[in-house]
Amino acid sequence: MPDSLILENQLRKHHKSFIAGWFWRWWTLSQCESVEKNIIVDHNVKLLRLPQKDAIGDYVILKDGTRICSTNINASISKGDRTTIGYHTMIFSPIGISVGHDCFVAPSCYLIDLNHQIKKSQGINEQATETKVFVI
Repeated sequence: MPDSLILENQLRKHHKSFIAGWFWRWWTLSQCESVEKNIIVDHNVKLLRLPQKDAIGDYVILKDGTRICSTNINASISKGDRTTIGYHTMIFSPIGISVGHDCFVAPSCYLIDLNHQIKKSQGINEQATETKVFVI
């Protein structure tokens, strides 16, 4: 047996969509800023708050439990062509996150472009936040 094995991507090859799945996909993607073709949206994917700020490229896969949230009217979140967002991944952005082409975001990741300051003299909810656009 070899030490490593390279397998062909099987998800698209064996993915079966049902009427309920088509409806879920349409409902989930209907308010996005831009949506390309051949996107797979598993059940329980949610585009929160400002889905009109989301852009989704060709052949993107959004797996079960994914949450994507533009938290500010000036924010943008984009997913490039042939990118997969893993199970139960959270992407929250008050300014901008771009996941490029041919990326795989592993399950249960938490991506956010915001950081709270940490001053001992103030409560966390009273402190300013720092944001910066990032690209994967």
